[in-house]
Amino acid sequence: MYKQLYYWTYKVLQKIKSNDQPGFNACLLITVLQFLNIGVIIRAIYLITNFQLDKQLIVFVSLVVYIIILGINFTILFKNRKKIIELMEHVDQKKRKQSRIISLAYVIISVLTFSLFALN
Repeated sequence: MYKQLYYWTYKVLQKIKSNDQPGFNACLLITVLQFLNIGVIIRAIYLITNFQLDKQLIVFVSLVVYIIILGINFTILFKNRKKIIELMEHVDQKKRKQSRIISLAYVIISVLTFSLFALN
């Protein structure tokens, strides 16, 4: 799923003339979405257990987790961007449309869930 999301994010960013690094920026955006989803999960755990941590520790752990996720995405998505693009361009039209809809739904649901759940 993330490879399809990467492809569609890459394609959208490629259309922006001032964006000279659509491949890396797509990787960053996907990492942000994943990080938001982790935030929602952590918020849910906090609401259920009322477990609290020191704010400095939260910031440190958040940075470490973000860097780890970015490293994984860089390795899986950015380094293989040519293969991902070639693979997606050879997929039949119906599957491409499905992957586009699923990718868009993932983005919308991730942002809405974070906005509604984690920020309250």
